[in-house]
Amino acid sequence: MTTTSPSLPDWIPPLRSGARTLPAGRWWDVVQVPSSTSAHVLGRLDARSGPVIEIQERAVVRWLVAPRATAGWQRLPGVRVIGHGHYVAIPPAEWRASRDGAPPLRWLVPPRGRCLTEAEALREALAATLLAPAVWEARHA
Repeated sequence: MTTTSPSLPDWIPPLRSGARTLPAGRWWDVVQVPSSTSAHVLGRLDARSGPVIEIQERAVVRWLVAPRATAGWQRLPGVRVIGHGHYVAIPPAEWRASRDGAPPLRWLVPPRGRCLTEAEALREALAATLLAPAVWEARHA
């Protein structure tokens, strides 16, 4: 696969090829949450968030984390982990969120670097967003 930019991984498809369906568990696993949750999680992660893919028609967003980095996570409401044995559509780096005719599969947070979010930081942001504060505090006391 051709690299879209010298600073991006080879698995990000070039613009001319459009989105590609790639196997999870090889370069990354995916953590998927409803779009309605994403703004809160992004606010908690801030600069610690890696790139985020949005699928508008399904109202979900996806973070990419290292393969198997979510092993041992406790279940969180509305969170789906997609790993080995599943396939995921990855858009070209140029497909980004915008007001004017953005594609339904796009980067909500543009790709950069390795394109991964540190799984533990993401888990903490998800738990703090999705669990009642008392439950979160009790688990981490």
